[in-house]
Amino acid sequence: GFVLAIVGVASIGGIPSRPAAGFDPERDATMLELLPNALLGLARRDGASIILALRKADLATGEFSKIRALAGG
Repeated sequence: GFVLAIVGVASIGGIPSRPAAGFDPERDATMLELLPNALLGLARRDGASIILALRKADLATGEFSKIRALAGG
């Protein structure tokens, strides 16, 4: 799959860098993962990243209204 990473800030595609409850790599696609980053105000106390995920079937049909936000880490 396509993966784009901006070092220390975000990644697009692939598998989340940290485990996320509710994310199934067989069924889900990572649309965007925002890594904890104090510079951008994204640092969480628990060090978790923010993952925007979509079911691959929904991605295939363009159904972006079903995107989910998950905490990774």
